[in-house]
Amino acid sequence: MNTVKTFPEYVREHIRTKNLEPLKTFLRAMSAAEIIDGLKDCENADKPVVFRLLQKDSGAEVFDLLDVGEQSRMVESLTNDEVVSLLGVLDPDDQLRLLDELPARVAKRLMDALPREQREQVSRLMGYEDDTVGRIMSPVQIDVKRGTTASEAINRIRAKKNGSRHVITMVYVTDETRRIVGAVPLSAVVTADAS
Repeated sequence: MNTVKTFPEYVREHIRTKNLEPLKTFLRAMSAAEIIDGLKDCENADKPVVFRLLQKDSGAEVFDLLDVGEQSRMVESLTNDEVVSLLGVLDPDDQLRLLDELPARVAKRLMDALPREQREQVSRLMGYEDDTVGRIMSPVQIDVKRGTTASEAINRIRAKKNGSRHVITMVYVTDETRRIVGAVPLSAVVTADAS
């Protein structure tokens, strides 16, 4: 008689027997939300194994959706390279929030491992006091000069995103001195006539 296994039971059985291929296939068929839901009930020792079996994009999406406490626990069980790869999908303000949660020695190790540009962005945010706009708001933004066409704006967004997973919802319009004079929702830019 076949019995239906829960996600944690299925994971535990495949890890215990070192039969990971079926588990990999199983995880590929799941959404990030389903994986997160399943991980909640998994043994702590099994979570990093599941995480390592995820495809890179799926792993990044799952990590991004975890709460900061879970991210912190996951970080402590992964290698520097794995963590730096995952930190790359977070906005600098989210990177900072995660680093703030970690023990100081772990946070320093990760800061040192970040690429220079990311390290500088996070360091800049660290200069702001807790609970200030500068510390909370993401420095990742897209700006275009007044008079830019929708087509040009979309090309600028593509160039500036350059594969980054940062979510953009607003495009800021600047004058000649780069002072913000307005903001346009991304949806309005995308649906506007190209000219």
